[in-house]
Amino acid sequence: MTDTQKLKAILLEEQAQLVASLGTVAVRDPHNPGGYAAIEGDQGHGHTSDDNDLADELEELGNNSAITRDLETRLEIVNKALTDLEEGTYGVCNECDADIEEDRLGADPAAQTCKIHME
Repeated sequence: MTDTQKLKAILLEEQAQLVASLGTVAVRDPHNPGGYAAIEGDQGHGHTSDDNDLADELEELGNNSAITRDLETRLEIVNKALTDLEEGTYGVCNECDADIEEDRLGADPAAQTCKIHME
């Protein structure tokens, strides 16, 4: 039997880590509730007219945008798993409604599909 309390604790810990990581590369997006907007590493301070510095700032913003998207995607998956736990639908494959295998949930407590439907 799956120990959902243990998996919930793992999910809550991952959720906190994701939010903390997002805070290093992004800020809450006022135009997208629940979303994040990437920031420059220096959070926009020290803008310069030097072309090389400007290129570095744009590259860093691009990198932070990619990291932000990846972290947001994982956070959405973790949040969905936590919601499923609360609603009593945790551990059910999104594709076929079969139970997700215990070893799969042990490896990834936020898994949304059974082994057959893994991406």
